[in-house]
Amino acid sequence: PIVTIKWNGDGSHFLTSDVENVTILWNAITGTALQHFELKDSATSSSSLGVDLEWVEKDKFVLPGLQGSLVVYQVGENKPIGRLLGHEGAISVLKFNESNRLLLSASDDFTLRTWRGGSSNPSNCFYGHSQSIVSASWIDDDKVISASMDGSIRLWSLSTNSLVAVSIADGVPILSAELSNNKMRYAVGFMDGQMTVYDIQALLMKLEEEHALSPIAIPIYGNYQSPLEEDCIFDLTWSLGNDKVVI
Repeated sequence: PIVTIKWNGDGSHFLTSDVENVTILWNAITGTALQHFELKDSATSSSSLGVDLEWVEKDKFVLPGLQGSLVVYQVGENKPIGRLLGHEGAISVLKFNESNRLLLSASDDFTLRTWRGGSSNPSNCFYGHSQSIVSASWIDDDKVISASMDGSIRLWSLSTNSLVAVSIADGVPILSAELSNNKMRYAVGFMDGQMTVYDIQALLMKLEEEHALSPIAIPIYGNYQSPLEEDCIFDLTWSLGNDKVVI
Protein backbone atom coordinates (compact mmCIF):
# COMPACT_ATOMS: atom_id res chain seq x y z
CA PRO A 1 0.00 0.00 0.00
CA ILE A 2 1.08 3.56 -0.78
CA VAL A 3 1.17 5.83 2.27
CA THR A 4 1.97 9.22 0.75
CA ILE A 5 2.08 11.12 -2.55
CA LYS A 6 3.66 14.56 -3.00
CA TRP A 7 3.88 16.83 -6.07
CA ASN A 8 6.82 19.12 -6.71
CA GLY A 9 6.31 22.88 -7.15
CA ASP A 10 5.82 23.01 -10.92
CA GLY A 11 3.81 19.79 -11.25
CA SER A 12 6.42 18.08 -13.44
CA HIS A 13 7.26 15.30 -10.96
CA PHE A 14 5.76 13.56 -7.96
CA LEU A 15 6.94 11.11 -5.31
CA THR A 16 5.15 8.07 -3.91
CA SER A 17 6.18 6.05 -0.88
CA ASP A 18 4.87 2.69 0.34
CA VAL A 19 4.71 0.73 3.60
CA GLU A 20 7.98 -1.07 2.81
CA ASN A 21 9.93 2.22 2.68
CA VAL A 22 10.24 2.18 -1.11
CA THR A 23 9.97 5.63 -2.71
CA ILE A 24 9.50 6.16 -6.45
CA LEU A 25 10.12 9.41 -8.33
CA TRP A 26 7.70 9.78 -11.28
CA ASN A 27 7.72 11.98 -14.36
CA ALA A 28 4.16 13.34 -14.37
CA ILE A 29 4.26 14.26 -18.06
CA THR A 30 5.21 10.80 -19.37
CA GLY A 31 3.92 8.70 -16.45
CA THR A 32 7.23 6.86 -16.13
CA ALA A 33 9.11 5.92 -12.97
CA LEU A 34 12.48 7.69 -13.02
CA GLN A 35 14.14 6.51 -9.80
CA HIS A 36 13.61 3.98 -7.00
CA PHE A 37 14.86 4.58 -3.46
CA GLU A 38 14.87 1.69 -0.98
CA LEU A 39 15.89 2.84 2.49
CA LYS A 40 16.08 -0.21 4.70
CA ASP A 41 18.41 -2.55 6.51
CA SER A 42 17.89 -5.95 8.10
CA ALA A 43 16.90 -4.41 11.44
CA THR A 44 14.21 -2.12 10.01
CA SER A 45 12.97 -4.15 7.05
CA SER A 46 9.56 -4.70 8.63
CA SER A 47 9.09 -1.32 10.32
CA SER A 48 8.09 1.98 8.75
CA LEU A 49 10.69 4.73 8.57
CA GLY A 50 7.95 7.32 8.16
CA VAL A 51 4.69 8.26 6.48
CA ASP A 52 5.60 11.59 4.87
CA LEU A 53 8.11 13.11 2.45
CA GLU A 54 8.63 16.64 1.17
CA TRP A 55 10.00 18.69 -1.70
CA VAL A 56 12.34 21.52 -0.67
CA GLU A 57 13.00 22.68 -4.27
CA LYS A 58 11.38 21.60 -7.52
CA ASP A 59 14.33 19.19 -7.96
CA LYS A 60 15.26 18.41 -4.31
CA PHE A 61 13.33 16.34 -1.79
CA VAL A 62 13.60 14.86 1.71
CA LEU A 63 12.79 11.24 2.63
CA PRO A 64 12.64 9.51 6.03
CA GLY A 65 15.85 7.53 6.57
CA LEU A 66 17.21 4.92 8.95
CA GLN A 67 17.15 5.51 12.72
CA GLY A 68 15.13 8.74 12.53
CA SER A 69 17.38 10.46 10.01
CA LEU A 70 16.14 12.61 7.13
CA VAL A 71 17.80 12.04 3.76
CA VAL A 72 18.06 14.79 1.12
CA TYR A 73 18.10 13.79 -2.57
CA GLN A 74 18.38 15.62 -5.89
CA VAL A 75 16.43 14.53 -8.98
CA GLY A 76 18.74 12.41 -11.15
CA GLU A 77 21.18 11.59 -8.32
CA ASN A 78 21.07 8.12 -6.78
CA LYS A 79 23.17 9.02 -3.74
CA PRO A 80 21.90 11.46 -1.10
CA ILE A 81 23.28 15.00 -1.08
CA GLY A 82 22.69 15.41 2.67
CA ARG A 83 21.48 13.86 5.92
CA LEU A 84 19.69 15.51 8.83
CA LEU A 85 20.31 13.81 12.16
CA GLY A 86 18.38 14.25 15.41
CA HIS A 87 15.11 12.31 15.46
CA GLU A 88 15.01 8.88 17.10
CA GLY A 89 11.73 7.52 15.66
CA ALA A 90 9.73 7.17 12.46
CA ILE A 91 8.94 10.48 10.72
CA SER A 92 5.25 11.42 10.77
CA VAL A 93 5.23 14.92 9.22
CA LEU A 94 7.49 16.94 6.90
CA LYS A 95 6.55 20.53 5.93
CA PHE A 96 8.76 23.00 4.06
CA ASN A 97 8.20 26.74 4.56
CA GLU A 98 8.92 28.58 1.29
CA SER A 99 9.07 31.93 3.09
CA ASN A 100 11.75 31.29 5.72
CA ARG A 101 13.29 28.30 3.87
CA LEU A 102 13.02 26.05 6.92
CA LEU A 103 11.92 22.41 7.02
CA LEU A 104 9.62 21.30 9.84
CA SER A 105 9.66 17.65 10.91
CA ALA A 106 7.67 15.66 13.47
CA SER A 107 8.41 12.16 14.67
CA ASP A 108 7.19 9.22 16.70
CA ASP A 109 9.89 10.25 19.21
CA PHE A 110 7.28 12.90 20.26
CA THR A 111 9.44 15.85 19.14
CA LEU A 112 9.25 18.51 16.42
CA ARG A 113 12.37 19.95 14.82
CA THR A 114 13.16 22.70 12.32
CA TRP A 115 16.07 22.51 9.89
CA ARG A 116 17.96 25.17 7.93
CA GLY A 117 19.39 24.38 4.49
CA GLY A 118 23.10 23.56 4.57
CA SER A 119 23.05 22.45 8.22
CA SER A 120 22.74 18.83 9.32
CA ASN A 121 21.66 19.78 12.87
CA PRO A 122 18.21 21.10 13.85
CA SER A 123 17.70 24.83 14.47
CA ASN A 124 14.91 24.15 16.99
CA CYS A 125 13.72 21.13 18.92
CA PHE A 126 10.34 21.15 20.68
CA TYR A 127 9.56 18.70 23.51
CA GLY A 128 6.16 18.32 25.18
CA HIS A 129 4.02 15.74 23.40
CA SER A 130 3.82 12.31 25.04
CA GLN A 131 2.62 10.28 22.03
CA SER A 132 3.04 10.26 18.25
CA ILE A 133 2.52 13.58 16.45
CA VAL A 134 -0.10 13.24 13.69
CA SER A 135 -0.08 16.79 12.30
CA ALA A 136 2.25 19.78 12.20
CA SER A 137 1.91 23.01 10.21
CA TRP A 138 3.53 26.41 9.81
CA ILE A 139 1.30 29.25 11.06
CA ASP A 140 3.83 31.90 10.00
CA ASP A 141 7.62 32.19 9.83
CA ASP A 142 7.91 32.04 13.64
CA LYS A 143 5.12 29.73 14.81
CA VAL A 144 4.21 26.10 14.20
CA ILE A 145 1.18 24.15 15.45
CA SER A 146 1.08 20.43 16.19
CA ALA A 147 -1.47 17.79 17.21
CA SER A 148 -0.72 14.44 18.80
CA MET A 149 -2.34 11.15 19.76
CA ASP A 150 -1.84 12.33 23.36
CA GLY A 151 -4.92 14.54 22.79
CA SER A 152 -3.07 17.84 22.85
CA ILE A 153 -2.70 20.69 20.36
CA ARG A 154 0.37 22.85 20.88
CA LEU A 155 1.62 26.12 19.38
CA TRP A 156 5.38 26.70 19.40
CA SER A 157 7.54 29.76 18.76
CA LEU A 158 10.88 29.44 16.98
CA SER A 159 12.22 32.78 18.25
CA THR A 160 11.67 31.88 21.92
CA ASN A 161 12.16 28.10 21.33
CA SER A 162 9.16 27.48 23.58
CA LEU A 163 5.52 26.43 23.88
CA VAL A 164 3.25 29.50 23.73
CA ALA A 165 -0.28 28.02 23.60
CA VAL A 166 -1.93 24.66 24.31
CA SER A 167 -5.24 22.80 24.35
CA ILE A 168 -5.61 19.35 25.90
CA ALA A 169 -8.54 16.97 25.38
CA ASP A 170 -8.96 14.62 28.33
CA GLY A 171 -7.33 11.44 27.11
CA VAL A 172 -9.03 11.39 23.69
CA PRO A 173 -6.49 10.59 20.96
CA ILE A 174 -6.27 12.87 17.93
CA LEU A 175 -6.01 11.02 14.61
CA SER A 176 -5.92 13.94 12.17
CA ALA A 177 -5.68 17.72 12.07
CA GLU A 178 -5.29 20.32 9.36
CA LEU A 179 -4.76 24.06 9.16
CA SER A 180 -7.14 25.96 6.88
CA ASN A 181 -5.66 27.42 3.68
CA ASN A 182 -5.86 30.96 5.06
CA LYS A 183 -4.24 29.75 8.33
CA MET A 184 -7.07 31.22 10.43
CA ARG A 185 -8.58 27.92 11.72
CA TYR A 186 -7.24 24.53 12.79
CA ALA A 187 -9.58 21.54 12.47
CA VAL A 188 -8.84 18.55 14.71
CA GLY A 189 -10.42 15.09 14.44
CA PHE A 190 -10.67 12.89 17.54
CA MET A 191 -11.00 9.13 18.00
CA ASP A 192 -14.46 9.54 19.58
CA GLY A 193 -15.98 11.10 16.43
CA GLN A 194 -15.61 14.69 17.62
CA MET A 195 -14.17 17.47 15.50
CA THR A 196 -13.05 20.71 17.10
CA VAL A 197 -12.13 23.81 15.09
CA TYR A 198 -9.67 26.10 16.86
CA ASP A 199 -9.54 29.85 16.20
CA ILE A 200 -5.94 30.59 15.21
CA GLN A 201 -6.67 34.18 14.19
CA ALA A 202 -8.06 34.98 17.65
CA LEU A 203 -5.13 33.13 19.27
CA LEU A 204 -2.50 35.22 17.45
CA MET A 205 -4.29 38.44 18.43
CA LYS A 206 -4.39 37.25 22.04
CA LEU A 207 -0.67 36.45 21.99
CA GLU A 208 0.14 39.93 20.69
CA GLU A 209 -1.93 41.59 23.40
CA GLU A 210 -0.96 39.51 26.41
CA HIS A 211 2.78 38.66 26.10
CA ALA A 212 2.09 35.86 28.59
CA LEU A 213 4.98 34.12 30.35
CA SER A 214 3.19 30.74 30.44
CA PRO A 215 1.31 28.99 27.59
CA ILE A 216 -2.21 30.32 27.03
CA ALA A 217 -5.31 28.32 26.04
CA ILE A 218 -6.13 27.98 22.32
CA PRO A 219 -9.64 29.42 21.74
CA ILE A 220 -12.27 27.13 20.18
CA TYR A 221 -14.20 28.31 17.11
CA GLY A 222 -16.69 25.45 16.92
CA ASN A 223 -17.45 21.77 17.63
CA TYR A 224 -19.01 18.87 15.75
CA GLN A 225 -19.89 15.49 17.26
CA SER A 226 -20.76 12.49 15.09
CA PRO A 227 -24.12 11.01 16.16
CA LEU A 228 -22.92 7.49 15.36
CA GLU A 229 -21.40 5.34 18.10
CA GLU A 230 -17.82 4.16 17.68
CA ASP A 231 -17.31 6.75 14.94
CA CYS A 232 -13.70 7.77 14.38
CA ILE A 233 -12.42 10.75 12.41
CA PHE A 234 -9.49 9.28 10.49
CA ASP A 235 -8.87 12.17 8.12
CA LEU A 236 -10.15 15.65 7.31
CA THR A 237 -9.44 18.46 4.87
CA TRP A 238 -10.57 22.05 4.27
CA SER A 239 -12.37 23.41 1.22
CA LEU A 240 -10.50 26.02 -0.80
CA GLY A 241 -12.91 28.68 0.51
CA ASN A 242 -11.98 27.81 4.14
CA ASP A 243 -15.68 27.61 5.10
CA LYS A 244 -16.16 23.81 5.00
CA VAL A 245 -14.37 20.77 6.37
CA VAL A 246 -14.89 17.32 4.88
CA ILE A 247 -14.23 14.45 7.32
